[in-house]
Amino acid sequence: MLYENLVNELERVKTRQDEIAKTAGKQSSHWHAAIDLFNERFVVPFKLEVKNQLAVALGDDKILNLGYIFTDADGSAPVEHDKLVETLSQGEKKALYILNIIFEIEVRRQQGIETLFVIDDIADSFDYKNKYAIIQYLQDISANALFKQIILTHNFDFFRTIHNRYIVDYNHCLMAAKADREITLRKAVGIKNIFVNSWKAEFFSDPKKRIASIPFMRNLIEYTKGANDADYLKLTSLLHWKGDSASITQRDLDDIYIRLFGSPKAYSDANASVVNTRLHAEPSNRSVAR
Repeated sequence: MLYENLVNELERVKTRQDEIAKTAGKQSSHWHAAIDLFNERFVVPFKLEVKNQLAVALGDDKILNLGYIFTDADGSAPVEHDKLVETLSQGEKKALYILNIIFEIEVRRQQGIETLFVIDDIADSFDYKNKYAIIQYLQDISANALFKQIILTHNFDFFRTIHNRYIVDYNHCLMAAKADREITLRKAVGIKNIFVNSWKAEFFSDPKKRIASIPFMRNLIEYTKGANDADYLKLTSLLHWKGDSASITQRDLDDIYIRLFGSPKAYSDANASVVNTRLHAEPSNRSVAR
């Protein structure tokens, strides 16, 4: 009897070990997929590896222990998490945080779980390369029929890019406007070439778009004529308070615009001071893509 009980117990333990190994294998697959994707796409001065995957699956460890291989011009070496974080920029720290999100998404992808993701200013503080790694991953998510996304952002360049990458259709791009008592959604405008399609078309009639065009015009003059050009200096006086800032008129701004773009028009109040232009307050805007 004792012998039979021992054999049965050994078989039960063996079955349980097989189940644990199978679970560990699945978890390992999820984590390795997430880590491989992170290492491949994100530009950071380190690579990741899993150090205690089996211990986590067995319940001996509650937290996954990642290994970090720091790389620079002198070579590569393992480094502890706390020491690594001390050397990372804010954007690189956020990239490390993204790893956990990628793992959760990979689990849901492999298990076929239908999911709605609400993504709020995810690309803030990232450098340009990692911002596009995020956009590429959002594009991967959008290609999966099980996944839906609501993407919120204050960054218009990011907003325009996710539309241009076909992550969201134009008809699903909305602007959220907050007033005193309500929040409204309206169809987004100016996603493609906002200067040509909106600001330039209304430069001589819309005071807000005139003011918004000044830094863009100044950049164009700097790139084509240099920072010593008279028009560049005058526009600088509209962006930074100088001795002549108050005396620059709307006609002066018209003349600079016409020399730059060749549109022979005039603002209605040509003699008015540019810096004293009255702008009516508008609700604050936020971009929404879904």
